[in-house]
Amino acid sequence: MTVYLRLDPPYQWVRTDGAEVQSFGEVGDLASYPIQDEESVVGIVSGEWVTTHRVKLPAKSRKQFNLALPYALEDSFTEDVEHIHFVCPKWRAGEESIVYSLSIQKLEEWNRLCSEHDVPATRLLPEYALLPNHDVAQCSLALVNGKVLAKRVDGGGITLEIDYIELWLKELPMDAVIAANDEDWTKELIEQFPDRDIRHWPFGDKLANWIEYGDVAEFDLWSDRFRPVSRQALFRQYRWPITLASLAIAILIGAQVFFYFTLHHEIKLITQESQVLAKRLIPELDYVEPGQERTFVERFSVEQQRGVTEFNLPRALITISPILRAERVTLKEIRYRGNELVIECLLISLGQVDSIATRLQSLPNITATLQGTNSDETGLVATFSITPDLEATNP
Repeated sequence: MTVYLRLDPPYQWVRTDGAEVQSFGEVGDLASYPIQDEESVVGIVSGEWVTTHRVKLPAKSRKQFNLALPYALEDSFTEDVEHIHFVCPKWRAGEESIVYSLSIQKLEEWNRLCSEHDVPATRLLPEYALLPNHDVAQCSLALVNGKVLAKRVDGGGITLEIDYIELWLKELPMDAVIAANDEDWTKELIEQFPDRDIRHWPFGDKLANWIEYGDVAEFDLWSDRFRPVSRQALFRQYRWPITLASLAIAILIGAQVFFYFTLHHEIKLITQESQVLAKRLIPELDYVEPGQERTFVERFSVEQQRGVTEFNLPRALITISPILRAERVTLKEIRYRGNELVIECLLISLGQVDSIATRLQSLPNITATLQGTNSDETGLVATFSITPDLEATNP
């Protein structure tokens, strides 16, 4: 669906499906017209702000033409050409071109208007660009609210006061056929200009009447610099990427939550298993006061290992566990390799590595070695090797 919406009062709108008019009407202000998601909007502005010029320049490229154009037309304006925006829809080297010009200040004003009312006007046209072309006429004239809209078959047009119509007619060849929409006004024109071929053609005085003929000009007054970007247009443009990204984020969060609870469940099972194993090895732990477990285990370990060459790895795990708990470290994996205990710890920060290594190395009867650190999908991981201090266990 395409909606043609006037950005100046009266705020007429026409909804079309292809070349067919579906509905039309008028609203009190732009905010009152609800733009649907599937609709593209063509902004329509008063032709009084947009003038047309027939220009032929000795330029060999479009770039040369664009550079020379403002200076070729600077005598046509009372303000500096740097404040004028030029649009040339069709250009060919060595041929005359139709150029549209309008104030940059006015373009910026329409831009703000569209942004404030969330109107995604991707194209901008003067109202006379919608006038239909008659099969045998070279010019169409529409009398609308006391003003005259004029359009030539080559695309040139103007909106002017009715008293200045003679100036426009001077731009047309004497043998040009002219079609006018109002019957009484046509009679007045024929009387006023008897040497002109002026004919009545009742094509109406509303946007909907003109669009039905399917002769809407195919050019755009916007440029990338001035085209407004509404929230609705942005949403339509990025709706699917945003949806897919949101879905991916939801899946990622779900996976992380699942991994978090799975990991903590495994750690809980390991902790329970370690507690059961510790109590099997040292039944006296059931009688130790809370908070004194480490002191008891250290004393028990020293006493039991005097003169023993075999290192009890489960007891070593019990010995180092208070350090890991104090550092708020999560055990990711525990491996026994012969006379070596290997633990992988999930750290909170890199600064914990030295702290944990120092505290482990201060424990009696064991040698603690940092094997390395790495990062994976769970975070920062440090791997430590715990082995018996044979000199201490064999006095």
